[in-house]
Amino acid sequence: MSTNFTPGVNAEPNAPWSTALLAQRDVSQQIPINFVTNPAISLTAACFGEGRYEDDTAAVCISNLLAIGYRRLLLDVYWDAPRHVWSLCPVQVPDSSSGNTPLPSAPTIFSSSDSIFSVHLSNSPRAVQVDALAAASLVTTDLMIRQMTPTPSSTTATSSIAPSASVINSPSGPLYELGPYSCTSSVQLPLLAKIVGQYLAGSQTTLGAFMQYLEINLHAAASLDDPIGPALAVNASDLPTPGNFVSNVLAESLASYLYTPSILSSDRGNLNASWYSVQEEDHYPDSYYFTSEEGLGGIHTSPNGWPCEAYVEMDRLHRLLISFGSIDPEMSGYNPDVDSASIFAPDYLQQNRTTSFSSTGQITSGCFFNPNTHNLSQLNNSWAFSDNINLPADNPSALTTANISISNLTSCGISPLLTDPILNSTASTASNTTSLPSYASLAYSTIWSWAPLEPANSSLSSPYYAPLSTQPSPTQFRCAAFNALSTPPGRWHVADCTSRHYAACRSLSNPYEWSISAYRGAYTQVDDNCASGSAFAVPRTALENAYLLSTLRATRPDILAPADPSVGDPDGDSSEDAAAGVIWINFNSLGTQGCWVAGVSRTCPYVGLDDAEHRRQVLVPTVAAVIVLFLGLLTVFVKCAANRQSSRRRRRRKREGGWDYEGVPS
Repeated sequence: MSTNFTPGVNAEPNAPWSTALLAQRDVSQQIPINFVTNPAISLTAACFGEGRYEDDTAAVCISNLLAIGYRRLLLDVYWDAPRHVWSLCPVQVPDSSSGNTPLPSAPTIFSSSDSIFSVHLSNSPRAVQVDALAAASLVTTDLMIRQMTPTPSSTTATSSIAPSASVINSPSGPLYELGPYSCTSSVQLPLLAKIVGQYLAGSQTTLGAFMQYLEINLHAAASLDDPIGPALAVNASDLPTPGNFVSNVLAESLASYLYTPSILSSDRGNLNASWYSVQEEDHYPDSYYFTSEEGLGGIHTSPNGWPCEAYVEMDRLHRLLISFGSIDPEMSGYNPDVDSASIFAPDYLQQNRTTSFSSTGQITSGCFFNPNTHNLSQLNNSWAFSDNINLPADNPSALTTANISISNLTSCGISPLLTDPILNSTASTASNTTSLPSYASLAYSTIWSWAPLEPANSSLSSPYYAPLSTQPSPTQFRCAAFNALSTPPGRWHVADCTSRHYAACRSLSNPYEWSISAYRGAYTQVDDNCASGSAFAVPRTALENAYLLSTLRATRPDILAPADPSVGDPDGDSSEDAAAGVIWINFNSLGTQGCWVAGVSRTCPYVGLDDAEHRRQVLVPTVAAVIVLFLGLLTVFVKCAANRQSSRRRRRRKREGGWDYEGVPS
């Protein structure tokens, strides 16, 4: 076993799920991240539901959930005052070294030879903005040394095991039985940070990079003498000190990936130099989703906006946002302001939406979709989530209803948060053939775009068409169609690009206003069929998709009915071959099989002139690389000039190589 990022063989998504997830990420990349739905899960339920807090099993479970695609992890951490550490165990853990305060597990430090930054999306070539997190934790002090040095405390560490505790051996070391819990002394916050950091490092590619969110609830660990009793309030003298603040502990493994409150504040303060400065058109955020104001000198600012995923991932090279959730009264003495430059305040990245469901999984209240309004201010689903999901404890057949509930919740613009174990099982077992597929299926239920088993490979049969022998050639089977009659309704499937359908047209001024073109055509012919003030488009969020479905149902019932060959076509063409309920959306893989792009004439952004492996790498944008090179040469030139002038005034550093070159921070 290992405490590294080690997902099980069944955890990584395979096609078509992997293709659907990537395509959905790409189609949403210009939407501010607060309006993008993502699956969320509680680690307490998914990894520690059996009360076992052990390094190896925790590492496997967290790895599995990250690999499956859970984008938001909800974490409960406990301040173990006697040991002065942030632990994942709900109870103060005895000292595994028989009397001395145990040392926290030190995060792995990647040497330059281990780093994949040189070939993946690297933080080193950019002008790294050293925010308060990095400054406090990576510059002014050595986090590694701090963590390995016992911190004096007015509370004496427990030097013996409580009478009710027993110890068993495990691959992670001594495992203490503490009432209903089994804990190792090393299952601490740095362990999670290390695993998440390794996951982010290993997925720093154009095809693998997704936004990730971590929400942390702060608790005080229960007393070792009373594991099931309420925790006592932590005395002021026993609270975390500098070096043990949450941001300090997370910094070693995660600092370079963080999009922090300080960065957000800087970006909002000058959109011209941040969100509006991007070179790639696809990285420009849709300004309809946030408020902006123009000030002196034409500088645009935003009081409440958020960047889009393309900007954060591809331009700023960040992947992770961390926020606090709840803070127990017993930890009221801990001031989260000490982490405010790096970690978002409680409830800043969440809006708890009250929802209810029918027995069949249909949402009956709380949905943001409202057919009577298209006004975003009245449909503000920013950071909306709901944990009101009935997960089956022991009935696998009930998973179907849970999947339907999650699918409907997502279509309403709400992210689902799973807070119970699935089938009374955790996601910890790498070879688990029962629970892992269940955790995966619930995560995949948040795919609001493609229908199940889509997008079908261009050489395979689609479940929405006749047998393969009657289907069009594979080279034609590369365009996306919106199907109002699919299950669930309004999902996408691949279609013959030469078949003739109406087109989905989105308003140029409101992303929730749709219309259907008056004329049919092949995919490449409908680009100009939309009315003035609208354009051939593809839905980019679950709510946009819901509004397209509503528009199609309300305004074009003729499209929902099978074509009657005895009746002339509305556009005067009798050679129709369109299926009922199907319209074109502006999404295709015409250029490269499996690479879905928005735009009739767009090419795949992941295909270049080099070999296939090179094409998978996220490289620093050319403009940024040129700037870095220029700055490097300028630095050398300035130092050369300075040294030359200095040598005329006094002799120094003779034959010492001249100067110390200061490389770009990595």
